[in-house]
Amino acid sequence: MELSDQIKQYNLLFKNKIEKEIILKENNGAIFNTGAYKDRDGTYYLYPRVVSHHKNYPSWIRLYKSDDGKKFKKEKEFFISPGYVINDYSYGCEDDRCSKIDNWFTHTHTNLLANNTRMPSKDDMGGYIGVSLGRKPDEAIFTGIVDIKEDKDASFVKPNNKTYLLHRPRNWAPVTAVWYGDFDKGFNEAKDRYYSNLNESVTREKIQRLTPPSKNRILFPLLGSSKKMSRIGVGAPPMKDGNNYLFTYHVREVPYQYWWSV
Repeated sequence: MELSDQIKQYNLLFKNKIEKEIILKENNGAIFNTGAYKDRDGTYYLYPRVVSHHKNYPSWIRLYKSDDGKKFKKEKEFFISPGYVINDYSYGCEDDRCSKIDNWFTHTHTNLLANNTRMPSKDDMGGYIGVSLGRKPDEAIFTGIVDIKEDKDASFVKPNNKTYLLHRPRNWAPVTAVWYGDFDKGFNEAKDRYYSNLNESVTREKIQRLTPPSKNRILFPLLGSSKKMSRIGVGAPPMKDGNNYLFTYHVREVPYQYWWSV
């Protein structure tokens, strides 16, 4: 699809049909890729990625809170941020997704690690899925990264008393797809780490790692030409209605057009 056709399609679908209002604004940097959660008491929580111009610490996740879903107040500047470890170099955290599994508030987010720790470079780093847990929506204790390199856009879902990780490993297939795998072991490790990390301020040798999901299979692949579509990823955590789930996802089209679908 040519760019002019894309613009025409955008205007047909969205122009003058969506009311837009800024609810978060960052004056010194950028703020985007926001996770969200609405508690039973009606309180809204936003977990946006924040990027500053500090070249060695570009990305972390902040916490905002609101009673009406429009006017948000900043609660924590560094809600989820990369902890210091001796033998790993982190460029930050991004793309948080919050869901409630049992009585745990689970945060799956991307952790960016330098591939070469002796000479770290923002142009040479790999993405891992980080997992943070809390007992309430305004708490997140980092428990480790899932031990799969070049993996992003993760979320949890738990049907039939089994925890699954939805994720997008970049190098598992010729065309990127959204996968899901059994994550009971990794999730139990994360819960154990929550308690051990709760009041701990120990400097670690390496970043903690969680056992990857097992029995992985494809949930849904890219549609259309693989030459035009470069990636796919889960959006918000799946929403359950009875026995059905609603999945949201994004697709990136070459050169740089993103589409959102369900």
